[in-house]
Amino acid sequence: MKNITIIVMMIALCATAAVFAQTSRRKTERLTTLAGEIRIESATPVANGGVSYVELNGKEIHTIPAADDLDAVKGGNYMIEIKGYYKSVGNDPAQEALLIHETNGGSACGGIYRIISLTNNGSFKVSQAIGNCAAPNITLGSDKIVLQFPRLLKFPAETWTFQNGELKQSVQRVRRKK
Repeated sequence: MKNITIIVMMIALCATAAVFAQTSRRKTERLTTLAGEIRIESATPVANGGVSYVELNGKEIHTIPAADDLDAVKGGNYMIEIKGYYKSVGNDPAQEALLIHETNGGSACGGIYRIISLTNNGSFKVSQAIGNCAAPNITLGSDKIVLQFPRLLKFPAETWTFQNGELKQSVQRVRRKK
């Protein structure tokens, strides 16, 4: 009987360790830019206090989920990752762009994207969320970055252009069948 008790206790201890390991899993990405060091820290799940954030030179500049949304998303697996780093955007050596991908770990949507514009004086701008859950086709022009998101299920195609430090959506004309 004593051996059975020890085995049960060992199983419980292993299960607790496995849960702890899963809840404390973190992913860190670092990148040196002309504005300074970018650090992306992703933690999961949110229910255990894990938020994902982007820091520039040790200062938090973007967080998901937003602090006021934590109650609405308990249990989500919010992650941020770098998808592209572009130097000298528009042939301007004082400007860079970082494309980040955000996902909540679900299977219904592949995630959304943001561009963080960086300058050599340390200033930055985090764009609005863009995308339609599809992975974008990215084209680098001589003075711009174009992100084309193909149509995905009920979500229409989208095209976004980052140029001169600004992100704009291109208007897509819909042809009507006659």
